Amino acid sequence: MTKKEILLSCLTAQPGEFVSGEEISRRLNVTRTAVWQLINDLRQEGYDVVGKPKYGYKISESSDVLSAQGLEKLIQPSSPRIRVEVCDEVESTNQTLRERAERGEEAGLFFLARSQTKGRGRLGRSFFSPKDAGLYMSLLLRPEKVDAEKATRYTTLAAVAVCDAIEETTDLQPEVKWVNDVLVNGRKVCGVLTEASIGLENRLVEYLVVGVGVNLYEPQEGVPEELADIVGHVFRERKGNGRNLFAAKFMNAFMKRLSQDEETVYHAYRSRLTAIGEIVEASFPNGATERARIIDVDQEYRLIVEYLDGRRDRLLSGEVSAKPLK
Repeated sequence: MTKKEILLSCLTAQPGEFVSGEEISRRLNVTRTAVWQLINDLRQEGYDVVGKPKYGYKISESSDVLSAQGLEKLIQPSSPRIRVEVCDEVESTNQTLRERAERGEEAGLFFLARSQTKGRGRLGRSFFSPKDAGLYMSLLLRPEKVDAEKATRYTTLAAVAVCDAIEETTDLQPEVKWVNDVLVNGRKVCGVLTEASIGLENRLVEYLVVGVGVNLYEPQEGVPEELADIVGHVFRERKGNGRNLFAAKFMNAFMKRLSQDEETVYHAYRSRLTAIGEIVEASFPNGATERARIIDVDQEYRLIVEYLDGRRDRLLSGEVSAKPLK
């Protein structure tokens, strides 16, 4: 951890309480002047740090600082396997966690970043990941005796958990666009990308990385013009401790859903599925496209569609995408 990250950890470990400059200086092994400079650096980055003579420094109660300490306090004790790490910036939380998994990292690491420089979505698409406007999260799992075909369940389960978190923290009614996008009022507020390492001989999952990107707030600099009519946001305005709260709500919901039976999770997903009955354009890996009506989703999370000539098909999420016609 950098000196600034250690300082932020000191201040967020006791939200709303002053930490003396002497204590901070001792923990960072720097001079009081260096502490003052680091405090100013945090303020320039948007953190609301309050200083008071003889008391020290604290993060304002209204500040929204994503931190491991703040998040750990909100994750339910029923999730004992979860270990939290937060960093300032990475290329991709999924990529970072996959590298850690390859080096033998144990399951249960919940890794978050305040921004991503190369956020990735499904089918190789990029994911807009501005600093301090969203939540960029990845969870490492090592499920036992799960084959490759069952891995889609973790994507849909994460989408349902995001919906649960939105419903608990707002008055919004989220929907799921097959297979992994969460929508609010028709705009995308979340995408889920699950990546796995599969054993070549037994076709069983060695590890899974479930990546979730949530558009929590509207970025101060706005969104790219090409996304203006697509992207939405969960919160209308910034709220104190909003990012820690939402991330914890997601994790608590995910772990709860993970313990539920397949039927319960399937119905929770299906009840939120949007575009049932609508005409979409299905795009296939060979470049072919075909129009079809969405009929339903089966318990393997394959999209049941009916083509315009009456044929029915079940589409796999890894092989095809389905876009609504404008």
